[in-house]
Amino acid sequence: MHLTKTLDFVRQNPDHFWCRTNQSGHITASAFLVNQDHSHALMLHHATLDKWLQPGGHVDDSDLDPAAAARRETFEETGATIADGGSTSLFDIDVHAIPERRKLGTLEPAHLHYDLRYLLVAAAVGITISDESSGFRWVEISMLASGNVESGIARMARKLMNR
Repeated sequence: MHLTKTLDFVRQNPDHFWCRTNQSGHITASAFLVNQDHSHALMLHHATLDKWLQPGGHVDDSDLDPAAAARRETFEETGATIADGGSTSLFDIDVHAIPERRKLGTLEPAHLHYDLRYLLVAAAVGITISDESSGFRWVEISMLASGNVESGIARMARKLMNR
């Protein structure tokens, strides 16, 4: 379902599917950042959305591809060093609504994020969060898989457990 919606969106917006100015939505990139033994994932408390989420964000024009955007966003938001440079293989896709909100003094309309997600392994567990987050925690994969989180996060945790 998420893959089909994302492919349809890209086909309908071939020249600007990643642009934030596309008011119906845009491609984003995030990381399911796990520790070395894949037992815990890093969750950030998003200050604006007031939710616990994985690191990630918008694709910039300077990013070579969405995987590079996911690595860049992860580093910017966590300071984490990624083991072996990070995966370029797509791990998950999620389409989710972003509510209307005021951002930097401008009203941003409600829109969709077509989020391309990559599994990344932290080289070390030292984390320094950006001002976009109000906290972080390493959460056991089994706890995330239980479903008491955003559905896309639970789905990624179950995928990892079934590998």
